[in-house]
Amino acid sequence: VVQTHPPLNYETYIHRSGRTGRAGRKGVCVTFYSMREQYLLKLIEHKAGIKFRRVGPPSASDIVNAAAKDASKTLENIHMDNIDAFREVAKDLIEQRGPEESLAAALASMTGYVQRLQTRSILSCFEGNVAVSMINERSSFGSTGHAWSILRRAFSPSFSQSVKGMTLCKDESRAVFDIPENCLKELKSAMKSGSFEGIRLELLKELPELKEDDIDLDSAHDQLRERRAMQRGKWQNGSSNRGGGDRRMSNGSRGNNYRGGHRR
Repeated sequence: VVQTHPPLNYETYIHRSGRTGRAGRKGVCVTFYSMREQYLLKLIEHKAGIKFRRVGPPSASDIVNAAAKDASKTLENIHMDNIDAFREVAKDLIEQRGPEESLAAALASMTGYVQRLQTRSILSCFEGNVAVSMINERSSFGSTGHAWSILRRAFSPSFSQSVKGMTLCKDESRAVFDIPENCLKELKSAMKSGSFEGIRLELLKELPELKEDDIDLDSAHDQLRERRAMQRGKWQNGSSNRGGGDRRMSNGSRGNNYRGGHRR
């Protein structure tokens, strides 16, 4: 079950996620959310007595691999006469580019990946960014301020200013953050130089368990009441305009502001 945003009450979440267990089966419920909606997840956890597991989005290579596997399955259904019709051009391509490169290019074209693949951070989901892990091999960071001080001493001011989303991992011995793709050269140069005594930098391939911010439940309930009041106001305003209310609510519920949302 995929939920494009958290519901406003935990009963709705339980009802939707429960569909994964129909007929005695097991499954996974994935929920996309923006940071502004994090309080809803905390309320659902509190009221339903469950615990969400935060995961990063699939990488560009993961998506491409899945698309390529789907495309390769369709090759089995192509009629032999059609294959013969393309055989001469295929021979020319193989002579020019080799069999492996020719087939890879054909699969890329079939799946719509003609332009250069865009990187996407597994921490924030933002395109053009990469997630970095900074590991303290001697002790814990204790706070993001400690991690920031190390970055500012080791890198240029422009690099430090480009860092976004600094977050500690659960054990506090690792901090993760985003940098723009154009900062990779400076990062890799620092990684090779070994100038970080007791500190190791890595590009993130999987999202580690992060230290979650404490959210005040009373404040979360206040936010929920405000959200429901705003939604009721939209419905009331929409009902006064013939034919317009449903369309506005439908567009609003698609999650146009979920850029950078995570899955749980």
